[in-house]
Amino acid sequence: MMWFRLEDCLPDIERLIRIEASGGAVVFGGGAHTAPAKEMTKKEIEEKARHLILKYSQEYVKDTARYRLIFPSRPSLGVSDYAPKHCPKQLCLCQYIDKTFFTTIRVMNVLKIPSSELNLKAVLLNGQSFRWRSIEDAFYGVVEGLLLHIRRLDNEQVEWRCLGRAPRSENIDVATKLHKYFQLEVSLTELWRDWCDRDPFMTQLKDVKELHGIRILKQEPLETLLAFICSANNNIPRISSMVNKLAKLYGDPIVLDSPTQSAHVLERFPELGYAFPTLSQLVAVQDELTAVLREQQFGYRANYVSGTVRQLSDMSPDILFDVQTLPCDEIRKFLRGFSGVGPKVAECVALMSLGQNQCVPIDRHVFEITKKYFLPALKDSSLTDALNRHIMEFYEEKFGAYAGWAQAVLFNQQLEKFVHTPVITKQAKQQERTVKTKTVRRQKKTIKKNSKLKKGDSCGIPLKGS
Repeated sequence: MMWFRLEDCLPDIERLIRIEASGGAVVFGGGAHTAPAKEMTKKEIEEKARHLILKYSQEYVKDTARYRLIFPSRPSLGVSDYAPKHCPKQLCLCQYIDKTFFTTIRVMNVLKIPSSELNLKAVLLNGQSFRWRSIEDAFYGVVEGLLLHIRRLDNEQVEWRCLGRAPRSENIDVATKLHKYFQLEVSLTELWRDWCDRDPFMTQLKDVKELHGIRILKQEPLETLLAFICSANNNIPRISSMVNKLAKLYGDPIVLDSPTQSAHVLERFPELGYAFPTLSQLVAVQDELTAVLREQQFGYRANYVSGTVRQLSDMSPDILFDVQTLPCDEIRKFLRGFSGVGPKVAECVALMSLGQNQCVPIDRHVFEITKKYFLPALKDSSLTDALNRHIMEFYEEKFGAYAGWAQAVLFNQQLEKFVHTPVITKQAKQQERTVKTKTVRRQKKTIKKNSKLKKGDSCGIPLKGS
């Protein structure tokens, strides 16, 4: 007789039951409706799990035995003492139940956006926002007080779930917010077509799959301003740590929609349990802000953050939203007036939160690629304010109204993991071969000429001028 270690599968099956019970679109009799969220008792979950096991285990055995997945030898005998174990890497019983039962009742929240238009990893983890974490292909982050889970289902769809909210975010429509956050009204296909028409180098980059789907986020202005003030002479992990410390120290706690289902997220990433603080929350503690942030290892940036909060407290509460209607140069000038805001930080904030898509932040990555592929005359130059301005104007003229989006592609291309892309390497090798060929030809001509001269001289032929 065959037997199963079903207790190993029970936890995963119970988890699926809790997900179903927590609410969402559920299909009954061919029609869909939204099931109210409810907390099931442990006994109810166990009873339902065992009911599903009894219902599907025989069907599972037939399907898997057909492909000899659970009978290691001589299945023709009709018996086996082999006990299949819980194994997530294979078609386990709990996975079979998930596939045959839960996926038929679960209707997901989905964004219809192809991978060529949205690269989640490059957009969320490469230095635009600092409040996203990942587990394999799933991303967890906080956007304006919403704790979100996002993952790509296939090349055409992205699934999202809202796991919890801060009190001030109760009335936010998540689907609308995500559409604005990712700026999905902008077509990357059209932008790439325009960029390729403007410069042949972009045509080469278009063949690099990892650079597809890179777009600019539209983020909350205060969080973006303070985050990039923290970015001065810093790296992404430390910037992220500082931004999350601000949230944990002064932001509102996020209330989970279903603690049973989502608690594991905050156990893994406790820093995501808080919304980023509002200006009023920071102003309320501005007298102690510098000292506290220094204790939290902000260093000299503590003065910049507290100084900016103090400056904003003397302005209109909506100043960071109202300023978006000004011309781009005036926005730059306005931002440069805050403590710790230089050219790069001003460009980042204008581009990633104030709708100025033509702004081009120039850092060492973009500067290097500019010297290498666009302005080789700058090869031995250092990045001064005047040169920074010159490069920004160069990119704006070259790539137009969405120059900042083109810069995001160039930035990602220059990151270490993309530096040696096949296209770029092939181009570099071709150029190197061309130079070597020309050099060899010149050397051969020189040798041949010298050989003729020596031969003529040795035969008594008078040389010119002799």
